[in-house]
Amino acid sequence: MATKKTSQAQHNGESFPFPGLPGVEMFRGMMQAQTERFEKMFSDIERLEQERHERTLAALEDVTQLMKSTLHYQQQLGDQVRRASLEAARKSLEMATSV
Repeated sequence: MATKKTSQAQHNGESFPFPGLPGVEMFRGMMQAQTERFEKMFSDIERLEQERHERTLAALEDVTQLMKSTLHYQQQLGDQVRRASLEAARKSLEMATSV
């Protein structure tokens, strides 16, 4: 069985294998800035998703209330039509029998 060879960076506990290269600190700074932008982007996405969720629930409640109001109004109209029809039938019967 072959033994694993590890790099010198792993022995030293460093995360970057070539710490002495020019521009490494600038690269780390750019990566840190990019990570911060990703974190901000994901927190913005989370906030927007929460707002969308709340607005969707509010809209659903509004639609539910509108449907209930529509059904109640439809029932009232139906009652009025039945009453008006019954009244018209009674008046027609009265007119027909009074002749």
